[in-house]
Amino acid sequence: MRAGRLNCAGISRLYLSSTQDIAAAEVRAITGDFVTIAKFVLRAPITVFDFRNIEERAQNDFRPLLGYVRRIISVPVFGYDNYECVLAQWITEYMENSGVHAVIFPSVMRGKAKEDKTHVHHILNLPEREFFNVCAFYPDEFSLLKGSPCVVKVGEVTVSALTDRMYAQLRALDEIQAHPETILSKIRNAP
Repeated sequence: MRAGRLNCAGISRLYLSSTQDIAAAEVRAITGDFVTIAKFVLRAPITVFDFRNIEERAQNDFRPLLGYVRRIISVPVFGYDNYECVLAQWITEYMENSGVHAVIFPSVMRGKAKEDKTHVHHILNLPEREFFNVCAFYPDEFSLLKGSPCVVKVGEVTVSALTDRMYAQLRALDEIQAHPETILSKIRNAP
């Protein structure tokens, strides 16, 4: 068994995605590829640590730490047998040993946590979909939903790129949103 984003080689994990397109993107499918998609159900309730929206849900003292951990486990990597995954693998091993059964984290393959709300969402009163992944530490806690596996052909792959300046601006905005009081304090105290 190969190493994955959140597991060392030889340790079994079940990786799940919120949508079919995220699942295809996570396995690096390209236009024209065929991908088998399946649905799974939980056999019983489990303990899950959710890294989505921690800015709103976490206590103030833990927000910076949890934000840092989320960045570690959500950073794009190009190969799973390299140093980029080691810290994320250690974090999930610690969480597993602490009684957590799975982690939910924002999709690495999408640039945002939710799809844009469109006119159709308003008309049909639909919520935006969240783009996230789940890493289950104990795959046998899930069952394959009978009749769900299907083969789909990847019809389109969308890629976007950011200039260095845009990337720096987005990183700065993330820091401002994560630590607004610290940033405002620095601005007030600037010469």
